[in-house]
Amino acid sequence: MQKSNWKKCKIRDTSIEIIDGDRGKHYPKNNELLPHGFCLFLNTKNLPGSVFDFSSTQFISQEKDSALRKGKLQNNDIVFTTRGTLGHLAWFKDNILYKNVRINSGMVILRNKDNLIDTKFLFLQLASSFVRKQIAGLSTGSAQPQLPIKDFLNLEIYLPPIEEQKRIAGVLGAFDDKIELLQKQNTTLENMAKALFKSWFVDFDVVHAKQQGQPKAAVMQQYHLTEELYNLFPSSFEPSALGPIPTGWQVKKITEFVNFEKGIEPGSKNYTHQFAKGINLPFYRVQDISSYGNKSQTFVSPELLKNKIFDNDDILVSLDATLGRVFIGAYGGFSSGIRKIITKNDSLSKTYILCFLRSSYFKHMLEQYAGSETTIKHAGKAIDHLQIVYDQKIVDNFNDNLKNIFPKLLTNLDQIQTLTEMRDGLLPRLISGKIRV
Repeated sequence: MQKSNWKKCKIRDTSIEIIDGDRGKHYPKNNELLPHGFCLFLNTKNLPGSVFDFSSTQFISQEKDSALRKGKLQNNDIVFTTRGTLGHLAWFKDNILYKNVRINSGMVILRNKDNLIDTKFLFLQLASSFVRKQIAGLSTGSAQPQLPIKDFLNLEIYLPPIEEQKRIAGVLGAFDDKIELLQKQNTTLENMAKALFKSWFVDFDVVHAKQQGQPKAAVMQQYHLTEELYNLFPSSFEPSALGPIPTGWQVKKITEFVNFEKGIEPGSKNYTHQFAKGINLPFYRVQDISSYGNKSQTFVSPELLKNKIFDNDDILVSLDATLGRVFIGAYGGFSSGIRKIITKNDSLSKTYILCFLRSSYFKHMLEQYAGSETTIKHAGKAIDHLQIVYDQKIVDNFNDNLKNIFPKLLTNLDQIQTLTEMRDGLLPRLISGKIRV
């Protein structure tokens, strides 16, 4: 039974301050967003789960920052997404890489204003299934789900005495710290793979170095090459449909290697937000696509999915709304705005495919065909035009060098999922008083 000195209350009835971004006349236009600048301007890509991801960033100038009135982050603020990918959040702490940060539209800041609420306890509750289920029931819209601030204020949380909050946060925080560590490890692994992919297949660094006559030993050391691998790279370029490419390499369509299988729409009337083992499966919509574990709170009967089901080692990509977002590490059905990648042969490893889907070239092609539509209708046309610069022996070496990356990503995501379920399962037991700390 719940302890008598615990309060169940709505966010609007607490001292938590809710701050949205400045949407006035000074809101940054696309041409005012910079690759570098004074103030980081957050977007939903920076909140892929429950930790910040700064692998893709955009900035505003000091002048633009000074013109904005709201949405500037302070230490210990919590950022929470309220449009598109609902319920993603991150905790802004002193050790965050960037000091000047503002929120974009589609997110809010939660600021703890007194000592009656422990920020870590609040963060853990907001990340829990208890709150996510409420969000699923309150969200509006389909192509671009939203959680208006008036509804966000109606979310319910539990508030025990502050000392008990701190003890519970300490117990649950151990899970959260491990989850964050695994997420950072996956980010590091992916960044390593993406850096090598870009160097070999986009920037052609080794080919340029050999063309410029740089010493063999220096090139091998700089790019961590064996002599055999060094000799596989040519030392010149030739023209192609994609511009100059290494001599002897080919331009091939990605569809020669993989299929993009479209998902299905079982109809929202068939959705349920309660999981029943053996009866229904998690169903992933575009807003659920994330690299950081299972976030779906929607379930449907497997009979309605017509075999549009993916396994935890499959790669999915969104071609609607959250354009070009990639997802791995879960199991279930997927909507028509999502494509499952099915390999036709073993030529391209899943690490290669993951790097390709996360490349700026892939995103550029999707945006080019999507046009200016808010709901993307034409991005699927880009698939037939996607090309890669290809050499089988170099690709084989890439696959072999990074053969452990993808399995490690999946192992970490599986651990994240397990820890998340344990943490979320422990929270209501702590709240009910069945477990005392």
